[in-house]
Amino acid sequence: MAAPTKITSTGNGNPMAAPYRGDSLSRGHYSSMLCLLQKTIPHNAKSLEQVGQKTVFTAKEYNATIEFYWMPLLLESNADNPGKHRVDDRIVRVGSIHKHAQHWKGVHILVLHSYLWWFKDEYFKILKGGSFEDEVKDVEEVLSKDAYRMGLQSMLEWVKKNVDLTETRVFFTGMSPTHGRSVEWGGERNGSCYNETSMVHDLNYEGPKSWKKTERWTHIYIQETMGAFESRTTCQSWALWTSVIGASFAYSTAKTPLKPSLRLIHARMHAQALTLAAISGAAVYHHFQNRGGDNPTRSGD
Repeated sequence: MAAPTKITSTGNGNPMAAPYRGDSLSRGHYSSMLCLLQKTIPHNAKSLEQVGQKTVFTAKEYNATIEFYWMPLLLESNADNPGKHRVDDRIVRVGSIHKHAQHWKGVHILVLHSYLWWFKDEYFKILKGGSFEDEVKDVEEVLSKDAYRMGLQSMLEWVKKNVDLTETRVFFTGMSPTHGRSVEWGGERNGSCYNETSMVHDLNYEGPKSWKKTERWTHIYIQETMGAFESRTTCQSWALWTSVIGASFAYSTAKTPLKPSLRLIHARMHAQALTLAAISGAAVYHHFQNRGGDNPTRSGD
């Protein structure tokens, strides 16, 4: 377990807000952060409440809140209900970034997360009009990686137009690297990340879930057994991620001017993803904007 992270206030009387926005993996990051923070705060000086898609942790004496807002796919989707998000076909509405982005404003630190939920299948459905509840939906199917690119491009354009990066620090996370089989870095054959406390010194090690083979889809699971604790270990770097971003939070005070930043954690994966989104021309995004283009698509139902 990483050391507790210090909570800082703005120092100017204004509340400090650090919201997490994302899917179930982001919720795990959020819970990990609260696990570290709450230890340093007296019971009567903190609170946790959940209303709809939002969970809010408040540290009263620091005048600070840390929120989690459920939005697994950045855009409006048929999985937006935090209690009923298990759907057979995940669908997002084109051009709907403002549905969730309205909840990103007015904060000191913004943590955006999206990746895993886009890659259940090779193709992803885009709703062009109508309702998610329509029996016959007006959808078009595109490659999942192109749909993800569209979501990232929408996110980046919204942040650029609506967030003052001298006042708000923006972090983005994509795929959370797994390290579930210790044999891959020279450990025991049947081991996991349990009790692994040293760094992997092999600079060539990329892990089995890297994006090196872009045509393969990421499948991450948690073994749900009632066996030994080590058989149920979640090997997705939550504590390490919490420590890294917690250290970055400490710089967001009134005494330290905020510098424009879009921080890319797990740099290799995210740099590639955002390069595709920002430089490739965002084919799918413009396809739906212009209702044209030659992006590879196929008809939906």
